[in-house]
Amino acid sequence: MLKLTAMTAIMAIVLGSASVEASEPPKPKEPAAAPAPKRPPPGLVGNTVPQCESGNYAAGGVCRPSPPDHYVPSGGKYPIPCPKGAKSPAGSKAESYCVGGAAKPPEKKDEKKGGH
Repeated sequence: MLKLTAMTAIMAIVLGSASVEASEPPKPKEPAAAPAPKRPPPGLVGNTVPQCESGNYAAGGVCRPSPPDHYVPSGGKYPIPCPKGAKSPAGSKAESYCVGGAAKPPEKKDEKKGGH
């Protein structure tokens, strides 16, 4: 009988340790997901300098259309006035949008006067 009691005790220890092994320690909590990085509004590159389409220029951190009688070519950083007397609508993209005004004088070629 002693063997049964010792055997029972051993089995109790083995079974007890098996149940301890089966229970897993609590898992550590996963850190909260980092918030998504804030992205600049469309058209902004870097911190605050917008890349504007032609006909627009950067002012105050946003793209604004060229004022009337001005134009902004592709990649332009500021409005360029139309030639004297020419008019253009707001948002003009090229000098070709400027209409009217004084015609440009023809370029003078260097002429040598004959002096025989």
